[in-house]
Amino acid sequence: KIEPNRVFIIGSVLKEALAKNGFVYTTCVRGFRDRGLIDTEDSSEGTTRILVAKSIRGVIVRCLEAHISLSVMEESEEDFLC
Repeated sequence: KIEPNRVFIIGSVLKEALAKNGFVYTTCVRGFRDRGLIDTEDSSEGTTRILVAKSIRGVIVRCLEAHISLSVMEESEEDFLC
């Protein structure tokens, strides 16, 4: 799901895509988190959660919340088409 300045990525889909291309999901997600590219939540149990609940087409799924601006994506598409 795409919102202004945020993109929600279904965790299981990302995990499958990373594994298919030879990447380790936990290492990649930890790197995204450390660089501030994804949000985390602190749970009431004192643990940090990377996946957040988000409704996509009426279904609540666990997603990563990535900080990606739509304006950046549009510029990239224009550069690609030139």
